[in-house]
Amino acid sequence: MEIKFKGMLLVMLVADQLRLANGVSPCAGRVEIYHDGQWGTVYGYGSGGRGWDMKAVAVVCKELGCGAALSASADAHFGEGSGPIVTYYVQCRGTESTLRACESQTWGHYSMWYSHSYDAGVICSDRLRLVNDDNPCAGRVEVFYDGQWGTVVGSGSGGSGWDMADAAVVCKELGCGAALSASGVAHFGRGSGPVVTYNVQCKGSESALKECPSGSWGHYSWLSHSYDTGVICTGKRWHLRLESGGSRCDGRVEIYHDGTWGRLLDDSWNVSDADVICRQLNCGSVISIYNFSQYGEGTGPVWINNVQCVGTETHIWNCPLSTVASPSRSSSDVGVLCSDHKQLRLVDGGSSCSGTVEIYRNGNWSRVQDQFWDLYDANVVCRQLACGAAITAYSSPSYREDKRSRWLKDVQCQGSESHILKCKPSRLNQSIRNMSDVGVQCSSE
Repeated sequence: MEIKFKGMLLVMLVADQLRLANGVSPCAGRVEIYHDGQWGTVYGYGSGGRGWDMKAVAVVCKELGCGAALSASADAHFGEGSGPIVTYYVQCRGTESTLRACESQTWGHYSMWYSHSYDAGVICSDRLRLVNDDNPCAGRVEVFYDGQWGTVVGSGSGGSGWDMADAAVVCKELGCGAALSASGVAHFGRGSGPVVTYNVQCKGSESALKECPSGSWGHYSWLSHSYDTGVICTGKRWHLRLESGGSRCDGRVEIYHDGTWGRLLDDSWNVSDADVICRQLNCGSVISIYNFSQYGEGTGPVWINNVQCVGTETHIWNCPLSTVASPSRSSSDVGVLCSDHKQLRLVDGGSSCSGTVEIYRNGNWSRVQDQFWDLYDANVVCRQLACGAAITAYSSPSYREDKRSRWLKDVQCQGSESHILKCKPSRLNQSIRNMSDVGVQCSSE
């Protein structure tokens, strides 16, 4: 911190601040650094001593006063940042007091050279951790209170027992996905410290265990550890993909768990749910949602049968959901088309930047047809495909004899639009009989 005096005014200039963004608690999230007047991220990709690891996470947690390091991620687990990348190849010993003290590449703004797909993230213990299991997202629940780690007692019945709603909050706070199991009988062994609280009654929507109604937090050394609580969360063992569509950003939603790809079924699938899927897969935002009739019925076990997202979550695991594999009769496989799906392509032209224009609609590629296709229209296509500017716009009536599907679109672009679907319909009277397949040749051919 640099301190300057200007008259009677004390001015403090704070440099190189650190924060965690896009997590469910102040001690979990994407690592961001305020450097040279702008927030940026840390590039975490690497191998050996160059990759983002637990030693680096330990330093971040220590600097932020967030307790012990629980997890290190270098795959934009908490979403991709939008600012510059400040540094990369961070190599901490774990004993440093600040991230700035670790060895790394020169701090700067590397916005043009590195991808945010490898933004570094951390999960720190803060006041909560899971212990006594090889999986960091499963174990006995322990909370840090008044300078000491202790357990949570889960004995009780009805509303006073440890249940899935309580486990869901623990998993969410730790960034460990959805709850798979809740136990209140020392399933992961008895703790040795005090019991910190009991009679926890979460709704499941809370972001931290401390927000749930419970007995007063303290040190209850006389309570038995026979009923210490435990949870098993989905953690990173669960993965997501879109299958049977036109790209990785289009298709039926499938979940990978315990070595098997399975199904997500839902009877109230909506845009909010689908938007989270697109965001988690770095596929932009949702364009359309579908049931199984669009992509075919899935196979394998049902891992999730209902989700209820607000739409702002970064991962589907942060949404209220059920992992009980007993869907209702009205539940079906679900699918989504995201905005980053390649909706436009050029074919039969010898390169990806030259040829006949095809658009992806309703699960199929269709030829675009127009009667008054011109360079303004072609320029938008080239821009959308990152192929530079249009050199030639042409019509190809000879292609009309094949049996490929057609999309009759009488567009009238100004040439500055970013996407062909943003062009206005033509005001000219066009005849279907005179429609032709259209093509372009772009400058980046």
